[in-house]
Amino acid sequence: PYEEADGIPYLTKDMTAVFVCRVFDKVDLGTHVCFYAEVEDCRTLSGQPVLTYGYYQTVKKGTTPKNAQIGRASCRER
Repeated sequence: PYEEADGIPYLTKDMTAVFVCRVFDKVDLGTHVCFYAEVEDCRTLSGQPVLTYGYYQTVKKGTTPKNAQIGRASCRER
């Protein structure tokens, strides 16, 4: 099942929110691409709790491997 926002289809099953974004830049980071976007619209689809990293660690007892590389993010003005 899906709906549309601004003519773009999005899934609704097991989703808590949808964001419509305009990409204004992208950076190739070697192993993946980072997209920079401005949120143009958003809506809440459900009040269900979401899987966050904190939930993963406390409820699911997930851990981070000792050799995991921690990335650093920064914001920049447009």
